Amino acid sequence: MKKEIFILLIALALFSCKSNKIDSLAEAAVPYLTFQSGGGFTGKYTTYSLLENGQIFSQGMDLADAKAVGSIDKDVAAQIFSNYDFLNMKDVKMEEYGNYTYTITMTNGTKSHKILWEKDMKGSEVYQMFFKNAMNSISKVVHPKD
Repeated sequence: MKKEIFILLIALALFSCKSNKIDSLAEAAVPYLTFQSGGGFTGKYTTYSLLENGQIFSQGMDLADAKAVGSIDKDVAAQIFSNYDFLNMKDVKMEEYGNYTYTITMTNGTKSHKILWEKDMKGSEVYQMFFKNAMNSISKVVHPKD
C-alpha cells in the first residue's frame, strides 16, 4: 500500500510541474524581442524572436511560420531584456529605412514598439551594440560551432 501511495505522489508531482515552454510565437502571452536584419541585393531577412524564458524562435515573413529553434540561458535572456529597459528603448523613435536594415521590436500582447535603422547610420551605435550582443547569444544556439 505504501508503495502505491509513493508512486502516486511521484506521478502527481511530475504532472503538476508545468513547463514554461511556448509552442507558438503567435500565441505567446509573454513579452518578446524580435531581431531582424536584411535587405540589400537579395532582399533576404533573418528574423529571430527571444522570449523572457530564453526560448528562441526563427521566422519567415509571417509570424505563423515561426518555429522554436532552441533556448539560451534564462539569465542571459533576462540580461538582454534588462538592457532593453536600461537603455530606455521603449521610448526611442527611429525608423530609418536603407539598403540594409536592422530592426529591434518589443512585442507585449497586442502592443509592439519597433526601432529600425540603416546599416552604419549615425546615432544608432547604441542600438547596433545591443543588437550585436543579443544576436551573438542567439547565434551560439542557432548556429553552434561543430
